[in-house]
Amino acid sequence: MILELPALVSQLISPRSGEKPLSFIGVRNTKPVFLAFRERSRDPDFVVTVGGEEDVKRLHDVLLRLHRTIPKLTAESLAVARLPDGRFVHVQSAVPGLSLNSLAGSLHRDDCRRLRARALDVLRELHATIDAVPPWHSRISPSGELRQQLGICSKHGVALSPRALQFADSCVEDLAELGELTCHWQHGDFSTTNLMVAGGDLRIIDFDEFGLTSMPLHDQFGLALSTHELVSADGPWTLANDIQACLAPVLSAQPALAGHVRGLLVHHLLWNVSQFHGQRSRARRVKDVLKLLEEFAAAPGNYLPPRAS
Repeated sequence: MILELPALVSQLISPRSGEKPLSFIGVRNTKPVFLAFRERSRDPDFVVTVGGEEDVKRLHDVLLRLHRTIPKLTAESLAVARLPDGRFVHVQSAVPGLSLNSLAGSLHRDDCRRLRARALDVLRELHATIDAVPPWHSRISPSGELRQQLGICSKHGVALSPRALQFADSCVEDLAELGELTCHWQHGDFSTTNLMVAGGDLRIIDFDEFGLTSMPLHDQFGLALSTHELVSADGPWTLANDIQACLAPVLSAQPALAGHVRGLLVHHLLWNVSQFHGQRSRARRVKDVLKLLEEFAAAPGNYLPPRAS
């Protein structure tokens, strides 16, 4: 298939006069993704994704809508086309820079604070843009959503300790107090892996999980858990500090959520397990999340600020 891409993608993006064909590098992922380079380019110019018609056209629509409002934060969707084998190809501009995740373990606390603050600004802009699109809202029962994730994990044969199961069941009961909520969609995987830094700019990539959950605080948890991994061991700083910093703006605006943070965090963790279970490329992530869930069930106060645990 990679042999067919240079000609097809070149047709789709209207190449410059006299320009040589693009070169491609495949990226390890859960689906075929290729980076396309112009001649002498050190960084990719385009990202090419291959998939089913529904998924590809959905990604195209999402990026088109987002790029109109927040062009400095997202990639531009450029083209969609059908391949000879019936699959579809999506072409988008490449986002420049390095993944924040590549800096893991190398940052001092002050550096991490600054990056986290910038990432929170980006997340607020993203969520405000999503919230302004009526079709990007869902009516949910937080308690029912957590119960559903427990069911999916059980169906997959995910082994949870009796303590973790009891803890999750108590969270289901706590979340029932929220009743039903109308919430905007979440990015789904808002983490340092999917944040690109170039100079003073920070941009968002990977919208594959966009809209698959609307649970409040989901993206904030993703940012908190991933930014905590960036810090070198240069002083006392707990995960609870990162979670508190990432949740504070939302809890200030929506105080009704403050008493239900533990249940929302358990949902975030189980959602990641059920979403990525069985994917070889995500096996380590699933293992780490399950370990964190067990530790959280054993000592909630170590992971949440006092008012939320």
